[in-house]
Amino acid sequence: MKGPYHGQILTVVGLDSNNGIYPVAYAVVERLTSCKVLLPPLQPHFWRKQKKEAAEYMVIFAGNGKYQAYGPWMDQCVVNLIQKICSCRNWDLTGIPCKHDVCAMFDKINNIKVCAKPEEWVYACYNINTWKEMYKYKVAPINGRNMRKKSPCTFTLTHPKHHTQVGRLKKRKRAAGDAPSQGKNLSMKFFAFTCTKCKNKGHNSRTCKG
Repeated sequence: MKGPYHGQILTVVGLDSNNGIYPVAYAVVERLTSCKVLLPPLQPHFWRKQKKEAAEYMVIFAGNGKYQAYGPWMDQCVVNLIQKICSCRNWDLTGIPCKHDVCAMFDKINNIKVCAKPEEWVYACYNINTWKEMYKYKVAPINGRNMRKKSPCTFTLTHPKHHTQVGRLKKRKRAAGDAPSQGKNLSMKFFAFTCTKCKNKGHNSRTCKG
């Protein structure tokens, strides 16, 4: 992937009856490293940018873990470090502290209070341990149909009855990627007709004059 957050897209595709490929599932992943978090929190330049933007803000401690962060463009938000929320809702939606939260964290550190680094406030869903926990289960192999146990159910499932629809069947329109037609659908332009009456070529029984 190109852009500020590099990664790889893993896709699972299926094959339909027309040999067409369609996506089943996809995921954006990053190479595993010794860092504690993945994707945006993994990038050092991401936090450099967050800290640079946070330096433009000022905060006022309101007590009970709440801060009022305000910037040079009349931007003002309420940060709650106890509940890990911000009124801009970036922290709520992404799980990554925004510039208002980072500013409040720095203010807490500067006032000689115990406070973790902004990188450690990221939601647990970005941790490698969480990633490993999610994918630790494997799909177990199974035997073929001839080795499976028969169901004790006495009811046998049958296919639904086919009902011929009223009206003339419509011809399927050929798509651009369809293979060339064969058999009855071939063009008759270069086909040599054989008359069933006189056995001569070049005409059929309707136009036969013999």
